[in-house]
Order: sequence, then structure tokens, then C-alpha cells
Amino acid sequence: MIRVGTAPVNWGVDPEYTWIEQRPYREILDEMCLAGYDATEWAYTFPSDPDELRRELGARKMALASSFCSVDFLGAYDPEPALKVCRLLKCLGSRDLLVAQRGTPERYAKAGRIEASDGPSDGDWRRLVANLHDLAERARQLGARAAFHNHAGTAVETGPELERLCADTDPALVRLCLDTGHLAYGGTDPVAFAAEHADRLGYVHLKDVDAARLRHARERGLAFLEAVRAGIFVELGHGALDLPAFIATLRAVRYEGWLIVEQDSATRSPLESARMNRQYLKENFGL
Repeated sequence: MIRVGTAPVNWGVDPEYTWIEQRPYREILDEMCLAGYDATEWAYTFPSDPDELRRELGARKMALASSFCSVDFLGAYDPEPALKVCRLLKCLGSRDLLVAQRGTPERYAKAGRIEASDGPSDGDWRRLVANLHDLAERARQLGARAAFHNHAGTAVETGPELERLCADTDPALVRLCLDTGHLAYGGTDPVAFAAEHADRLGYVHLKDVDAARLRHARERGLAFLEAVRAGIFVELGHGALDLPAFIATLRAVRYEGWLIVEQDSATRSPLESARMNRQYLKENFGL
């Protein structure tokens, strides 16, 4: 069964999005409900006390799907912040922990135009894989399942980089959180990738990308955050992602898991965009 949810990033909750004024988390939860969602991811502006979080979600009849954690697998690796989130998720009945390699200024600046020479050295790559395995094993011991999130501006952005990660990691430990928007931003077709790696799919972030703005970002050499601020991610059905083919692929491979709608830095008001996205999935796919 595919279950639909949303995420706080739709309301600009991301420490990198400094141009967005952070709103009280209760307002965000209320708007999620108004938009028609009954599940969300946890973010750093939400309560970290499990009892408080349970009360707030319960009052709105909402479930907790997971949380996204940025981890420096290549540098000063510290698993504890992600494991702390993992323990919180467990208290609320969630088993999914989403992790990504932390971005760098160099990769953010060149995102969408990455070449093979921009990737980490073989030694650094081995360090990334070893640390990812370590975190995934620690999460498993807590009863959680780690899913690696491809992300523009990081060492795992492009299709070839994600292919390498799949080849070098243990599928029993590391599943994929496939982000359609970030994959398209990195130059890879999300539909084809999902079909080819169906056995690794553990979680999905659903984003749509404006083709003209993506082309503009590449031609002008915009950094990733500049492109986000310019509205690169648009409402579902308003961008280049072949959503009917993507949903059909998920159903064909019998994907069972979360389908979390994300639209970083909404082009309209967050509530209006969230409503449009929820309505699109219901009307077109019965989700």
C-alpha cells in the first residue's frame, strides 16, 4: 500500500533556506491538516519531547512518517544526532530514518552540472560507505530502517553516483529514499531509475521540477539554493516529471511505503501549494 504524507520542508523548514521566515510548528501542522494530509515527517522545529509530539500529532489525528537527517559521512562522522532522531521516531511508531550526505559549498555551487571529476576520491568514497553502513547497522539495532536520500549539492547527486552507492552498499542495510526532484535536478530520469532499482526502494520523496527554470539554472550557473529560491520546484503536474509514468512504475513494482510530497520553497503560499498537490494525487491517481 502506498501511503501519502507531507513534510515541513514544504513550509520552508530547512536551515539552509535562510530567506524563509520560520513559523510556529503548530501553525504548520494545522495547515497540513487543512491541506488534507494525515502524516508528516519530523523536523528540527518540531517538539523533540516524545510526549509533547505525540499530543500534538494525536490532537490532529496525524501520524509520523520519518525524519530527514544530514550526516557528514565523509568528514567528522558523528552518528549520534541521527540516532537521537531515530529514538524519537521509535517512540512515535515510525521505523524509517532518512539520511543523506551533508552538502558542501562547492557541490551546492555546481549542482545540476556535476561531472565525474567532481566526485569524492576512492578513499573518501570507501569512508562514506563504511560510515553509512555503521549508521544503518546502529539504526537497525534500534528497530529502524535506514534509507539513503539522493540530494543535489552533495556527493550523491547524479545517477551514476547513486548507482555506485547501490553497488557498494548492503541492500539488507541501506535502502533508497528516492527523491524525484533531486534526481531530475542531477540529470537522471526518476521513472527509469525507479524501475531499474525497484528492489532498493524503501521510501519516496515526490517533487516536480520546472524544466525551463532548471535549464535557466544550468545555463546561468546558479547554485542549488539560488535555484530553489527562484522556484525550481513546482506543484505536482506543473513540471517536467512524468507523474503518471512514475506512479504507474511504483504500482507495477508493488512498492509499499511512504510517498511524501515535497515542494521546497513553495511557489505560492505553502498552504495553497500543499492543497494543490494533495488534490492532484487524489484526482489523478486515487492516492
